[in-house]
Amino acid sequence: MSKLLQLIEVRKIVTILFAIVFAYMSITGMLDVQNVIVILTMVFAYYFNKGDNTEQNKK
Repeated sequence: MSKLLQLIEVRKIVTILFAIVFAYMSITGMLDVQNVIVILTMVFAYYFNKGDNTEQNKK
């Protein structure tokens, strides 16, 4: 149950929404696929590393 709650954290929802929006924009031709890969990599790295760092600082 706690793992399910962790999946619902705001930063993870935002990250998933970014992925969906940029994937849609890439599929419809609004953005180049290479740009989408770069943007999503930066977003994923920021959100997931930020969470890891804050959890380590609490210990």
